[in-house]
Amino acid sequence: MAKNPNIPNIDKVIEKQIKQIISKVTFTNQEFVLDSSLQISQILTHNDLFPKWAHKIVLP
Repeated sequence: MAKNPNIPNIDKVIEKQIKQIISKVTFTNQEFVLDSSLQISQILTHNDLFPKWAHKIVLP
């Protein structure tokens, strides 16, 4: 995702949005099981989920 210099704190905005999306996902519709030893970035990369999640992020 390209950074837009016109939006302040873009990293924090994206991180917050991803956390909101993750918190809405339930175990019944997850395509993977969360392992506490894995970081979210590893899960996203390994399962190629980032593009699917990123398109849901709406920046003002």
